[in-house]
Amino acid sequence: MKQIESETPSVSKLLGDTRYNIDYYQREYRWERRQVAQLLDDLFSAFRESHDGEHARDKVATYGQYFLGPIIVNCREAVTDIVDGQQRVTTLTLLLIALRRRIQDENQRGSLANLVVTHQFGQPTFTLDVPERAPCMDALYTEQVLDPASADPAVRKILDSRDPSVRNILDRFADVEELLDGGLDMDALPYFADWLMYRVKMVSVIATSEADAYTIFETMNDRGLRLTAPEMLRGYLLSRIEDETERSESSQVWKERVSELAEIGKEEDVDAIQAWLRGRRAETASRYVAGVEPGDYERIGNEFHRWVRDVEEDRLALRSPSNFADFIRTDFDFYVGWYARLRRAAETTTNGLETIQYIASQGFTLQYSLLLAALDVGDSEDLALRKIGATAAYIDILIHRRLWNSMRIGQTYLRFPLFDLAKKVRAAESIEQLVKLLTTEIEGNELGFSPDWPFARNRRNGNIVRRMLARLTSFVERDRPGSAGYAELLTTGRDGYDIEHVIADKPERYADEFANEAEFDAERNWIGGLLLIPSSVNRSFGDLAYEPKREHYLKENWLAASLHEAAYKHNPKLKRFAQARGLELQAYPHFGRAELDARQELYEQIAAEVWRVDRIKEAAGLQLA
Repeated sequence: MKQIESETPSVSKLLGDTRYNIDYYQREYRWERRQVAQLLDDLFSAFRESHDGEHARDKVATYGQYFLGPIIVNCREAVTDIVDGQQRVTTLTLLLIALRRRIQDENQRGSLANLVVTHQFGQPTFTLDVPERAPCMDALYTEQVLDPASADPAVRKILDSRDPSVRNILDRFADVEELLDGGLDMDALPYFADWLMYRVKMVSVIATSEADAYTIFETMNDRGLRLTAPEMLRGYLLSRIEDETERSESSQVWKERVSELAEIGKEEDVDAIQAWLRGRRAETASRYVAGVEPGDYERIGNEFHRWVRDVEEDRLALRSPSNFADFIRTDFDFYVGWYARLRRAAETTTNGLETIQYIASQGFTLQYSLLLAALDVGDSEDLALRKIGATAAYIDILIHRRLWNSMRIGQTYLRFPLFDLAKKVRAAESIEQLVKLLTTEIEGNELGFSPDWPFARNRRNGNIVRRMLARLTSFVERDRPGSAGYAELLTTGRDGYDIEHVIADKPERYADEFANEAEFDAERNWIGGLLLIPSSVNRSFGDLAYEPKREHYLKENWLAASLHEAAYKHNPKLKRFAQARGLELQAYPHFGRAELDARQELYEQIAAEVWRVDRIKEAAGLQLA
């Protein structure tokens, strides 16, 4: 083996000095929203431990450092190959692009740009140099509008790409923008950008031959790995069980649950234990205030294996060998088992647990600790499902009411209110008490669906609006045989669905209805003027006027078809649906500003039905008053 070197560069040094290539056989970018959300949440949390809004910018130089993980590279003459770490580096690049879009300081924008694009021999090249991704990355970097209705061949080529990495990069960039807006205030962004560039570091392991690089990769991934936190916790708990039979049974329970979690995803055992201990056992939180001793909540996030040892007697009542065995065979088995069920329901539509998927699709990972908080060891299957149903309904209503009112749902804003609620939830002695508690909490929220400024699509919330439309559309379609379900409506690309504007982007057609183009642009994006339409149909519309388009709407979902009078003539189910819920569904021969106002009110009515408070009681299987 030739000489191996290592260093710990900051993000600025790592991406500012080198151009990277990714070998052809590992070029697919596979991270999902969940991994991106976890990375950003970790970064936000570490940043908040040091940041104070009263700080001057240069104070960032003294902020705590954060280790982002290792990267293995193979240095060649003109380029450096990334052997391991491309998922994180790609995601980091997307974050840098999103930050540059939001930063106002031109000097700082230039610093961020230099980490995304390098110049060699007079030619600009992306630091992460993958040719097939270049058009997509260039569109994001230059802030091009990637409108699905665009006829621009370059835009169409990007959006219709069959390359899974390109499709995933577009989706994950939308996630990064959404999570960034939901995770940090605008005033904190310049501080966060400086901290990310200069105080976040990675370990770079550098080889000078391909063979050596892959020997290092195999060694780090196959042999000599340090024990993970779950493995250390398991070893400690088992060491305290004296009876050999009990120890063997406990070990088998642990192995089976961890194996089940491994089938769901990487590091699910970590997330499961954190959700269980935070939801059921944590009592304190420091709220990441700089200089304050971390509470249970933070320690469980960072070192739950040590936390258990420190609180085992007083907090966990682990005082005898049999207590340790029961802790694994009852608590661990029960709560981790339910966590696995909830995670599967988040990924795949599951009868009776659909709400879990609705919440998860918004990237809201805080749901699991609150859901587990509602359960008690020994709950029957029926009672556990009713508790989960009620608690999930509460979370669903809370986050969607906040989103409709343009409020954030990131962990920065809801982490600790939901932790405080979890402590109340776990104390509920009956399903009736749980429902009363959750209902009182949501009613105290005082958020409705008719805000002062109507909920609308903007440059950065397209995915949120898409999920809202999917919920409204599937709710109206609930009695229609063969209709597209929520998950299907969220699919994008040429075989998926586009957000369709009922009013085409032709302000001159509506000059007598809107005061100016700015008003026209803002109001045509109200959710009441939007539909979900199959991409193949939507992209054929171009700039068609409303009148010919609504003939096509008649063939689509009921929310779209309801704009045409023929939808009501031979469709008693649609009529009964509207009448039973007092919804003002009606056809419009013309669609202008007055019709948009009425349609916005209709969508607000539907939203109020989808996310009504009574759903908590219904999900718990209790009779409505």
